[in-house]
Amino acid sequence: MEKKGFDQKINNLNEKFQTLLSYLVRDAAIFVQGKLKEEILNGEAGTDYPKSYPSSVTQGATGFVGVVSGNLRNSMETDLTEIDKLTAIVYMDESIAAVAQYGRDLLDWTKQKYGFTFFEIVLALYSDFILKTYQEAIQKFINQVSNGQIPTYSNPFPL
Repeated sequence: MEKKGFDQKINNLNEKFQTLLSYLVRDAAIFVQGKLKEEILNGEAGTDYPKSYPSSVTQGATGFVGVVSGNLRNSMETDLTEIDKLTAIVYMDESIAAVAQYGRDLLDWTKQKYGFTFFEIVLALYSDFILKTYQEAIQKFINQVSNGQIPTYSNPFPL
């Protein structure tokens, strides 16, 4: 194989690998957003106390924050505008009037109760899984290339 053909093949693989990474970042952010909504911000609602919140941040625990309405859960957004730089952000949309101060108060409350904000809780619980999933997807890509296959991608994160 001449150098030009080899360089073109390497550049093509690099482009496919960058695409794989951007898909992984996108899908991980959407996974985190879902876990935040469905497992962290799903504690007992209402104003009656005491609540049966978990006593600590441990694997398998859910329902860390009880919310009065669905506004806080619905305010969780994913920003993928920097995906080409392999960056995605999960954030609380404070432009929703009912969420701004309430959300900040709950961030403070979870920090005091658990030592983590609700954003940090989701990372504490799922960062190892996300890293393992990244590693497996990258290994699958390498195996496909090594076997002469065209690399394919499917979302490895459960929906």
